[in-house]
Amino acid sequence: MVSFGKAEVYIGYSDDLVRRIKSALMLADISCAVNEATDARREGRLRVRADGDAAGGARLFVVSVNLNDNARARRIVGQILQQRTRDKRVSGGSGPGG
Repeated sequence: MVSFGKAEVYIGYSDDLVRRIKSALMLADISCAVNEATDARREGRLRVRADGDAAGGARLFVVSVNLNDNARARRIVGQILQQRTRDKRVSGGSGPGG
């Protein structure tokens, strides 16, 4: 989503991923903002986590960057998410082949 010159590059419930993303963006010299959103603010979106668990009571994080950095930031976030998926498969996490 894009608003007020900012683009959201990650929306999710994982505070660990937020820390990783924020750190990677800082290393790439990309300024970012991390906010907590309530389900009421984002009504109708992300009511269920990716692993299928209900999100009730969980904190929803939104990481946004300046529009100028959107493409670079999305590549970085994509790499972090791919690495997380690989790590889960290697450690025997749920999913195909695991």
